Formats: sequence, C-alpha cells, structure tokens
Amino acid sequence: MLNEPSTFKELGQWAKDQVYAELEEKEKPAPITKHQKTRLAERIPDCIRYIVEQLPPKSEKISFNRLNMLLVSYFQFTEYSQPDAWLICKEFVESYPYSETYDDARKRSDHWKEQWSFQENNDDYQFSCAYPKSLYLPPRRVQLRSLS
Repeated sequence: MLNEPSTFKELGQWAKDQVYAELEEKEKPAPITKHQKTRLAERIPDCIRYIVEQLPPKSEKISFNRLNMLLVSYFQFTEYSQPDAWLICKEFVESYPYSETYDDARKRSDHWKEQWSFQENNDDYQFSCAYPKSLYLPPRRVQLRSLS
C-alpha cells in the first residue's frame, strides 16, 4: 500500500476496491450448455439427493434457508414444475429439525413456496454446482428409496 488509508472510511474504501479488483481478475465460469442442463435434469445430482434425504445439520455454512435456496435453484434451473419439485422436497421441508427461524413444518413449507415464487424468473438465483461443493457435503453416493 503506497498511500496508507488514514481514516476508517478510507480503509473501508481501500478494502472494497481490493475485493472488487480481485473479483474482476477471477475467470468467469463457462455457461452451462443445453446438453449439460439436460443431463443435470435427467438425474438428480448426489449433492441435491443428499440434502433431500439426509437433512444436513446446521453449521457455519449450512442452514435451512441456504439449503432451501439451493434446492429451489436446482429444480427451477432444471425446469421442474413446482408440484413435481415439491413432491421431492416435501419430506425435507416438513422434517428439517435444525432451524430456529423456521421451527415448524408450516413455516418451512411457507418459506419454500415463497422462495419458489421469489426465485422464479429471477436471474440472480442461478443454479451452480460450485455452491453445493462449497458446503462440503459428504462426497459419497447416496441411495434414495423415495427418488430412485
């Protein structure tokens, strides 16, 4: 740093500039092709299947809200209808035991429906395999009775 910030405001601006500069340097991922999207829809990925079946506990990276957004993003991206997606997610939504905010099945169900409506046709919520990978879910294959 040639000119060190002398105030908190300058330090904040400097830090913000550094973050944005780093983001600009990162390579943008290639968009998913139509063929890849079709393959992603044909077989629910293990990470999504794991969430629905195993109900991962709350952690620094995992919360009901984050998992809910991820599930909705996946099912909308792969063009499932809301009723079909709900059939797959219903047990997860109604049974998830690790949320203080959404502490009963009705609250979680309402939130899932609100999230579906909010994310629908909203380009800010695109599914990416990078996000579930960042949650460090177990990398094992999961056999599901309800989705097999």
